[in-house]
Amino acid sequence: MTCKSKVYRGYSRFAFVCTSLRVVSSSLLASFCCFKSLSFIYLFCFNSRSQNKSIILAQFAKNKNSYSKKHFLFQVCLSVALIVNVNISKAHAEEEVINFAMLAHSDEQELAIRNLLNKFEAKNKQIKVRLRILNARNYPELYQKFLKIAPNVDVLNWYAGKRLFMLAKEGELSPISTLWTTQNLDVLLPESTKQQVLFDREIYGLPISLYTWKIFYKKTLFEKLDIDVPENWQQFNLVLETLQKNGIVPIGLGSNPPWQVAGWFDYLMLRINGPDAYELLVKENLPFTSPQVKSVFEHWKNMLNKGYFYQEHAKYAGDNLMPLLYRDVIGMNLIGTISLSDLKAFQEDKIGFFTFPEMNITGENSILAPMSVLALTKAGKQKKYCAKLIEFFAEPAHQKVLNQAMSTISPLSYFEQTTSVHVKKSAQSLSQATHVFQFLDRELSYEMAEFTKAALARFLEHRDVDKVTKELELKRLERMQGKISKKE
Repeated sequence: MTCKSKVYRGYSRFAFVCTSLRVVSSSLLASFCCFKSLSFIYLFCFNSRSQNKSIILAQFAKNKNSYSKKHFLFQVCLSVALIVNVNISKAHAEEEVINFAMLAHSDEQELAIRNLLNKFEAKNKQIKVRLRILNARNYPELYQKFLKIAPNVDVLNWYAGKRLFMLAKEGELSPISTLWTTQNLDVLLPESTKQQVLFDREIYGLPISLYTWKIFYKKTLFEKLDIDVPENWQQFNLVLETLQKNGIVPIGLGSNPPWQVAGWFDYLMLRINGPDAYELLVKENLPFTSPQVKSVFEHWKNMLNKGYFYQEHAKYAGDNLMPLLYRDVIGMNLIGTISLSDLKAFQEDKIGFFTFPEMNITGENSILAPMSVLALTKAGKQKKYCAKLIEFFAEPAHQKVLNQAMSTISPLSYFEQTTSVHVKKSAQSLSQATHVFQFLDRELSYEMAEFTKAALARFLEHRDVDKVTKELELKRLERMQGKISKKE
């Protein structure tokens, strides 16, 4: 028997003794003497003023003849047992509550989460889950919201990759490597997925959902203008020209906040230079002044100068552009398929999407697919039932329900999805991709990502390739120097 088991058994026996004493006390408390002793203990222990304590002792001394020493000691022990029993009950009650912080961006998502938690509570009647929804317009805001509630969060829904590792490094999370092994997740999930939750040789998250970045378009508009879905960059340029000739801004773009701008940079970098160069860049091992990165900005500048992007980008976030797509103000919008969860059924039938077209490299089909996970916090580590909740979400059937509501994909089963044609198509492209990345906002370190997004947004206005690449390179070198200084 382990030391922990012995302590727990001893703790349980003491709780039983206290409970028994509590039953006996129900009759004894009826006596006037016991009542006065309890009153004395309560007043003496919980009165902070020493002057008052002296008065209480003096009053008790006047009546000392009416108490035997044994009777008094018995009542003291009885009272202490009552107090301890109440505290034990409170401790047990608190242990049965799991504080769960979940990311949700729509009412449908929240409803699906609550329905799953109701099912979990029905199976585990001794456990109650207290749900808190986390939402924000950008990562810095979301991060600050979490830090404010961190001491009261046991299980956290968070982003995989660098954002998860950041919390692990700060000591906010506890590893779940044992759970990963018992759930046989090494077999159920590919190695690339595991790498997004592996930090310092420990697993810190259970993958529960992911979505892909696609270029959305309105089917009726493409049909009206006789536009075919493009498969390569030459065909894509024809689409841009056709839309522009018909008075429609070809591409929507939002830079407030600038996460969508980062998505455009990502795909241009991948399609022009390939996944190896992209990986070097996000690891901060490729200079921003290199020919590879400069070629991306030159290409982007050419598209901006031709007027292919929406000019009012500073007024919008990427997901807020979708109404402009419905009204034929813009022709296309590069965004995550998670946006489908906000579409009504009749709108979804009218909206299509396609993978970012090939450019310089034949067969280059890398895809952006941000993933979210469930993590155990340092507070949750102290509660034995938290692992049970995470195991509940490791079941494919439960992940399927959750991802149906969010129009996202379960990492456990790409093809066992909802009947939604869009989600199935997204899952198919994901399974065929040679490389899968989060996207720049989550692949780069937090500090570098925030700086880069802001620089990309400014580039949309000044369009000076030397200026933006030098600015980004200076920041990269500054960070490199900082890392060297820390080692020294």
